[in-house]
Amino acid sequence: MTAHAFIEIDQPVISEWPGFQQKPKGQTHEAVGRCRACKSLMLVYFEILDELSYAVREFSWPQVAADVTLTTFSKPVRTVRFLGTIPHAPRAEIPPHIPANVERSFLGAEHARMAQLWTEAAASYGKAIDRGITPLVPDDGKRRTLGQKLYWLRENGNLAQPLIEWIGVILEDRNFAAHDDDRDFESDEEITTIRDFANILLTYLYTMPKRVEIARGETQAEDV
Repeated sequence: MTAHAFIEIDQPVISEWPGFQQKPKGQTHEAVGRCRACKSLMLVYFEILDELSYAVREFSWPQVAADVTLTTFSKPVRTVRFLGTIPHAPRAEIPPHIPANVERSFLGAEHARMAQLWTEAAASYGKAIDRGITPLVPDDGKRRTLGQKLYWLRENGNLAQPLIEWIGVILEDRNFAAHDDDRDFESDEEITTIRDFANILLTYLYTMPKRVEIARGETQAEDV
């Protein structure tokens, strides 16, 4: 058994592993792991792929891939394949096909949420929204804040009506996260509205048009 070993793991990698409700049958190799993003602890299960003679001791691996060689004091210990965790690490969910700067803000918000930094998460979701809508608003120097941009979209943009009606609520949540000095968000439920709005708005603006473009390309390729 190697339960005394310790692993630090990047969340985007560990989120691809399966989660287990109980220890998988036949597996005797386990270690304590910690997700770098949300800081949660978990049991990590893996299988040994070779027969090196070193004993498995404490180790840390900054970038875990499907097959890696664990190291202790710069010496190879064993090559292993990671199988899964108890419990499954929370996973960042990001709308596909969004611009890189928007994705960075949204990913930062997801990591803050998983770390239970809800006020910081709400502010970062607001930043993702801001970056996402900026290319859609006239660059005339009159609309610098997120509120001004959202108000312009509500009056002039071609948004679906439910999104337009949602804008006022989002402005209140975002202003609370950024400017309220007396109280922070204290639960995941309190930031659900701004997270959902950011997800749906970015999906509407970027994900759906890109998927339509891809589908049309595939259809045209089939017709050739």
